[in-house]
Amino acid sequence: MAKELNVDPDFLLRALAEHRAGVSLDDRMDNVWEKVLAPDKVMGTRIVKGTTSRVEATTENWLRSHEGLRPRRHYEDGILWEKDSHPITSIRMGLKLGQGTGALRDTRGVTHRVREVKPGEQLVSLEANTAGLRKTGQTLLATGAVATVGAIGIGSAAFGGPLEPGTIALALSTMAVFTGSTILGVRMALNRLKRGINRALDAVGDAFVPRRG
Repeated sequence: MAKELNVDPDFLLRALAEHRAGVSLDDRMDNVWEKVLAPDKVMGTRIVKGTTSRVEATTENWLRSHEGLRPRRHYEDGILWEKDSHPITSIRMGLKLGQGTGALRDTRGVTHRVREVKPGEQLVSLEANTAGLRKTGQTLLATGAVATVGAIGIGSAAFGGPLEPGTIALALSTMAVFTGSTILGVRMALNRLKRGINRALDAVGDAFVPRRG
């Protein structure tokens, strides 16, 4: 197939591995909340040149030692991880003794998978569950809606009615503050999580880069 399309077979193998990992679905957003706040998941991938067993062991070691995670469920080609709440781990992560960002500990779960692209080359994927982040944003927006209604009541008492310019201005400013700060906060948390995923993948890949000298 690759020869007929005049495509490098390695590119095709990598594309197939990424498709199996779900990369093509990662940016799909099915509803307005996912577009405004956060999707159900964020994912990152890296091609790492090494044997499946060594890449798997390196990935597991990083997630345990530097991200403060522990296995929750094992799959055929990977593991679902969760926050390790052991006191020693919490103290170590609190003192920033790990080399990760710590962002992966703040999710509902992180799944890593290692898929062989071809002998000696692996596709490592990290997928973080961000549905909880979106629900937090929705809760804050709902709180903002309640605060806006309260602002209308306060404005009506202060300015003589709900349609008075002062009341409208107070309500709009209240809504803008809650909406803006919520969206900004969720986006900042999402970006921090993406940086955490990329940091972990970079570290795993770096372990297999030949050192000069």
